[in-house]
Amino acid sequence: MRLLSKLTITAIAAGAYAPLAAQTQVDLRTQSKSADFAAFAISRPNRTGTGLPATCQTGETYWQNDAPAGRNLLGCVATNTWRTLSLPTSNLAATTGQALVWNSVSGQWEPTTIAPAPNYSQTFSAATTVTILGTAHLLGTANLIVDCYNNSTPSQRVEPNTMTVHSTTFDVVITFTVAQTGRCVVNGTGSQPGVLTSVFGRTGVVTAQAGDYSFAQLSGQADATQVGSGTVNNTEFGYLANVTSDVQTQLNGKSATSHSHNTGGDLSGDVGNVTVNRLRNRTVATTAPTDGQTLVWSQTNNQWQPGGVVSLPSMTGNTDRILSNNGAAADWRPLGGDISGAPHAVAVNAIKGRPVAGTTPTNGQALVWNSTLSQWEPQNQASSANTNATLIHNRNIASTTPTDGQVLTWNAATTSWVPQASSTGGAGMSSQLGDLRTVRTSSTVLTVGENYSTVTPCNVRFGTQTASLVQPATVTITAGTGTARIYIDSSGAVPALRVAADGVTLICNTQCSTTTGSAFPDASIPLYTWTSVAGVWDTSGGVDLRAFLSSTSINRGYGISLSQSAMSTTVSVDTATVPTYVTTLATLNFPTIPNIACSSDLTFAMPGAAMTDAVAPGWPATLENGLIGIMRVTAPGIIAVRICNYSGATMDPVQNSFRATIVRSF
Repeated sequence: MRLLSKLTITAIAAGAYAPLAAQTQVDLRTQSKSADFAAFAISRPNRTGTGLPATCQTGETYWQNDAPAGRNLLGCVATNTWRTLSLPTSNLAATTGQALVWNSVSGQWEPTTIAPAPNYSQTFSAATTVTILGTAHLLGTANLIVDCYNNSTPSQRVEPNTMTVHSTTFDVVITFTVAQTGRCVVNGTGSQPGVLTSVFGRTGVVTAQAGDYSFAQLSGQADATQVGSGTVNNTEFGYLANVTSDVQTQLNGKSATSHSHNTGGDLSGDVGNVTVNRLRNRTVATTAPTDGQTLVWSQTNNQWQPGGVVSLPSMTGNTDRILSNNGAAADWRPLGGDISGAPHAVAVNAIKGRPVAGTTPTNGQALVWNSTLSQWEPQNQASSANTNATLIHNRNIASTTPTDGQVLTWNAATTSWVPQASSTGGAGMSSQLGDLRTVRTSSTVLTVGENYSTVTPCNVRFGTQTASLVQPATVTITAGTGTARIYIDSSGAVPALRVAADGVTLICNTQCSTTTGSAFPDASIPLYTWTSVAGVWDTSGGVDLRAFLSSTSINRGYGISLSQSAMSTTVSVDTATVPTYVTTLATLNFPTIPNIACSSDLTFAMPGAAMTDAVAPGWPATLENGLIGIMRVTAPGIIAVRICNYSGATMDPVQNSFRATIVRSF
C-alpha cells in the first residue's frame, strides 16, 4: 500500500510536471501559504485600466489610471458599486501643532494650524475702519460674534456702522461713522458653530453631571445694582428664588411712583404742560396778540411776533379804478398816460407819449405823423397799383420806355437817369450784380450765373490767366445735411468754377466740378455758401461772399524778392541780402581731463555743414571755470568739440548741452 501510494504521488507529481513546463497557473487561494511578495521583481495586486469596469464583486480593488492623482485606488463596496479608497494629501510641510484638515477648494488634506482659543482681540487707534484677518484670529469659521469697546474706564461698547465677515477667508471688516480708539473682540466656535466647548475645565459637548449645582442651591439675593437699569416683569420675577422684602424699595429707587419729565429744544415745561417757545429754533415773542392779528417775522427783533393785517381802502366812490401801491399804502387810481377810461373799455390816446388824433379814418388810410399838429392822424396813401417811381435818391428818372438789354444810365445833360444800351467796353453796373450770382431754382438745384451767355459772359482772372464763363452752372444735391462751398479755383492751368461738399452729395454739370472740404482752399475766390437739410437746399441758406474790384497789394521789403508767374506771385528771401544759418544742439559728456591738457574730440551730426563753414560755438552756461574749447567741421555734416583744462587741477566736466551755429551769406 505504501508503495502504491508513493507511486501514485510520483505519478501525480510527474503528471503535474509536464503542464508546469507549459506555463501552469497556480491558484493562490489553495496552493499558497504565507506568501511574501517582498522579493518579487514585479508586484501588482490590483487590476488596472482606464475608466471603471461595469461590474464588480464586494471586496475587489481596482487601479484607475486616468483618475486624478491620489484618487486612483477604488474598492467595490457593493455589487457593481465602486468607491474611492484614497484622498489626496498636500505636499506642504507641516509645523508643530498642525493637523490635517480637508480643503474643499483644493480638494485635498492640508496641514492647518488649529485655533488655540475661542476668541481674539485686536486694538486700534483713531480709525474709521478696522480689519481683523482670518489668518490672525484663526477661528476658522464665518460664524463669528464681534464687539468693539473704547479705552474709557470702565470700557464702553462702541456701536459700529457696518460689520462684515468674508465667507471663505473669514476676514472681519468693521467701520465706524467717526474715528474711534479701543479694541475689537472676535468670538467663534471654530468648526462647531453654536456648541459650547469648555465649561469649568470640561471640553467637548457639555452635559449636566452629578454634583453640579441646582438653582435651588444658589444663595444670596438680587439688589438694586444687580437688577441694573433694565425692566423686570412678572414672568421674570417668577424665576427668582428667596426674594427679600426690600424689592419694592429697590424698584422705587429705579422708578418713583410719581415723577415728571421736562421737555427741551423749542419746547419747555413738563410733558403735561408744554409751552412752545420757538418755531424751528426761531424765538416766538411773548406779546399777547389782539383780535385779527397774525404771526409775523420781525427782522429788527429777530423773532416771530403778533402783527396787523394790511386792510384794503374803501371801494366806495372808486368805480372803474385800479388798486395800486403808491409806495406807502394801497390806493385806488384811474388809468392814465397813453390810455384812459375804465379797465373794461380802455382808450389809447397816444403812442409813446405822442397824441393820436380823434379823426375817424376812412378805408385805405394810414396813420401818418403830422409835424404841424404834432400828432398821429389818418391820411390817404397813393395806391400801390398805380405808383410810379420818378426819383432815385431825389434824382429824376426819364419817362422814356426802355428796350431789351438796356440799362439805366445817368445823363448829365438832362440831369436824369435814362435807358441806354450797356457799354461793350466793360461790364455795366447791373451786369456786375448778376456775375457769379447763385440762386435756388428748386428744392434740389442751385444755379450759378443764370444769365451767362456768349454775349454776356463772366470773366475771372488770376494773375495773367483769365477764364470766361459763358453758360450757367447747376449744382444738384442728392442727399445729406451740410454745406456747399462755391468758389473759383486757381490750382489748374486756368481758373475754374468748383463746389466743395461738406456732409452732402452733389452733382455738377459740365460748367463746374465737385470736390470735398469744410473750408475754402488757399488761392481761391469764395463766391457763396449754401446749407441743406436731408437733401433739400434751405430757402434762406445762401450767403453771398462775392467782392468786386478787390485787390491785395504786395510790396517788396528788405531782403524780399517777388517773382510773377501766370497765376500767382511768389515771395521769397533774397539770400544776397539776408544770410541763412543752421544750428544744432547736442549733449556731450567729456571724460576726466588732466591739468594743462585737452580731451579727445567728441562729435555730433549737423546736416548741411560743409568743410569750409565757420562754426559759432554755443557753450553751456554751467561750463566749469578753467575749461576752454573749440568747435569745427571735421567732415561734411559732422561737428567736433574739444575741451582743454587750465583750471590748475584734474577735472571731470559735467555732462552738458553744446550748440553749434553756422551762418552763411552769399
